[in-house]
Amino acid sequence: MPPEKTRMSFRLLFVCMGLVMAASTSSLWAAKDLGIKSDSEFFSVLNLSYPGLEKVKEAVKKKDYQTAKKELIAHFKKRKTPVFFIDGRRNPIRKPNFDTSRADKSCAHTFTFYNKTGTLGKNIDWDANPTGDREWNCLLHRHSHIHRLAITWFHTRNKKYSREAVAQLLDWIKDKPVRSSNSIKKSSAGNAWRSLEAGIRMNYWLGIFYFLMESEEFDVEARIAMLKSFVEHGRYLIINHTNGNWLITESTGLAYLGIMFPEFREAAGWKKTALQRLDRELEKQVYPDGAQHELTPHYHICCLRNYWGFIWLAQLNDIKLPKSLMKRVEKMCEFSMYTSKPDGTIPMLNDSDALDVRKYLSEGLRVFDRADMKYVASAGKKGAVPRYTSCAFPYAGMFVMRSGWKPESRYLIVDAGPFGAGHQHVDKLSIDLYAYGKTLITDSGRYTYTWNKWRAYFKCTQGHNTIMVDGGDQWGRRIKVTSKPLDNKWLTSDGFDFFQGSFDGGYFHHKTKRHVKNVKHQRSVLFLKPDYWIVSDLITGRGKHRIESFFHFTPCDAVINPAGKTVRSNNDDANLIIIPTAPKPLSVKVVKGQENPVQGWVSVEFNKKEPAPCAIYSRKANLPIRMDMVLWPYPGKTPPRLSVKRLRVHIKEKTIPPSQALCTRINHDKGTDYFVLSGTKGKPLTCGDISFNAAAGCIRYNRNREITGVLLIEGTRITDTDGIIVSADKPLNKCVVQYRKDTIMVEMDKGAGITLRTLGRGKLILNKKEITIPADKKIIKITTPRSS
Repeated sequence: MPPEKTRMSFRLLFVCMGLVMAASTSSLWAAKDLGIKSDSEFFSVLNLSYPGLEKVKEAVKKKDYQTAKKELIAHFKKRKTPVFFIDGRRNPIRKPNFDTSRADKSCAHTFTFYNKTGTLGKNIDWDANPTGDREWNCLLHRHSHIHRLAITWFHTRNKKYSREAVAQLLDWIKDKPVRSSNSIKKSSAGNAWRSLEAGIRMNYWLGIFYFLMESEEFDVEARIAMLKSFVEHGRYLIINHTNGNWLITESTGLAYLGIMFPEFREAAGWKKTALQRLDRELEKQVYPDGAQHELTPHYHICCLRNYWGFIWLAQLNDIKLPKSLMKRVEKMCEFSMYTSKPDGTIPMLNDSDALDVRKYLSEGLRVFDRADMKYVASAGKKGAVPRYTSCAFPYAGMFVMRSGWKPESRYLIVDAGPFGAGHQHVDKLSIDLYAYGKTLITDSGRYTYTWNKWRAYFKCTQGHNTIMVDGGDQWGRRIKVTSKPLDNKWLTSDGFDFFQGSFDGGYFHHKTKRHVKNVKHQRSVLFLKPDYWIVSDLITGRGKHRIESFFHFTPCDAVINPAGKTVRSNNDDANLIIIPTAPKPLSVKVVKGQENPVQGWVSVEFNKKEPAPCAIYSRKANLPIRMDMVLWPYPGKTPPRLSVKRLRVHIKEKTIPPSQALCTRINHDKGTDYFVLSGTKGKPLTCGDISFNAAAGCIRYNRNREITGVLLIEGTRITDTDGIIVSADKPLNKCVVQYRKDTIMVEMDKGAGITLRTLGRGKLILNKKEITIPADKKIIKITTPRSS
């Protein structure tokens, strides 16, 4: 049998064994109560032959359970393996002047979760929710606040914190017994035994168990109660599991139990089942490009942190993991690294907050010691610059345009993938833009999971940087999870990045119930590095429709110039100006902090929102129509001097509408740029001094009218008044030409040939290979080999 088939067979056998074990264990515990009712039952679940339990075994034989309990706790106090992340016995370093404010509030039964604070009185009602936020009570059951009490005792040795931690822990165990009939999503006793909370709770409980290891208040009976509940959690998690990021979290909690408590007979089954699930879910949930299939950067990091924790715990305990698992998790790291902004924050796509990825990549360095991750995690102080600037994640449909990795670098991401497996927003083709140390155009965030007008705004199309038709949201994104990349165009090079994608699912107005079908939105984005972007929207279909295009600024004031219908932010440090290429038929307004209907809000943290201006460009006309904007970021308060104009395009002597072909001229301090788009399928077009035959193209001139860069996509020719710039016998998928001081840089298809203007340069680098140019040649012909 070939080696690769052998590996596949063993892998399949490993997965099947895990499935059989999970199935048999599930059947066992689904048929009986999961709870432990007596001391004798508790000691029956222990493997009394496990090394170190000899005295426990002797006491159990005599049915001297009080002695057995003391000996069992003595075993846990002195055992050296397995190893947990933290252990005060091995790392007794305590922080002086430790901040006790959060623990003090927990002692007063005042808890803050997701920026909502509630007080539960002397006797905690674990089902209470004084805040009205649906997530608050769920977080109460995760016990992060009890974990904080344990940490605070560890650093201060103040007994009030350990006493309160133990009291709350025992009260919860008594009040919320496990039952085999509990629902996965929500139990009859509230959120206590939601499977997600059960999985998360195990991480916090193990921390509590170890932080309080030397606490007198954490006495034998309290520890035994916790150990009994650990077993109940293991039994619960092995039969109650869901999907998506929940399943990864549930399985991580189960893995922790299986690794950390080998004394229990069932622990080996927990560990194997958890590993099987975590391995399987990587294959199922993580695309080949590294994106978790919910396509939500926030929850991608949540899943990644679960895997990091699991891998790190496995490494601490010499547990070998499949190489395929490690490789896929490393791809997940790359996704978070490359989609992060220059300031380290993630784009708030779908249900995301503006998390700082640098904190989490620092955790990942314990598992993957990579120089590029170290660079991003340390804000450029350590490690090496990542290999790529701009990059595509074709399965996720996320395309990152980036000028560099410095804080002042420019960055834009386009969201053009499938709908996602969960936490979706109605936002295809939305963008997020950062420049000069600041996010300038942003996704509005998530804010809340309680369904109301706020949830509708933050989730639906009007809260994103894309278009609406007749007041309707995007509708009918049929593909949630894909087996192959969607049909998006992408090109990246040193001088240009280009994206093109579309949405054709129609638009639905929720109040009028009107469904606008057969309307297609195509968005093209060109990055003219390192300066600015052009966003071109083509809306096709039939009939007259009102098109609105949204641009959500981060909190600031925004200024409209009525003459050119430009909108710019008004910050002290960095700003953006939006310039329509054809302002006359457009109307523009800025909405900020409006509550009915909701518009002009941004939420960078859950349950926090603030007013932020939204520029809305609109036009009502018969389709097809085109709306094009120049997005130009700049440092400081003074905008650059710019002149933007849409030029007429001709086929021979006939003028054709912008919906068929577009030519935009941008004059700026560095020179003049021409951007062209065409849907005429191979017909030569002219606009002013420019002639082109391409689906898309660009020419950049400096202030002396010297060409500095050329882009040709799906075409054969670009010329100006001086003749041929680039010409090919056959259509090229891409050709990028940059004229440096004495060198021409060319990137183009393999096996292609072009005629190229030299502009007096003596050296050419073709697809990274150097070629000498004869000094007297103004035009040269070059061909790339079919293979490198």
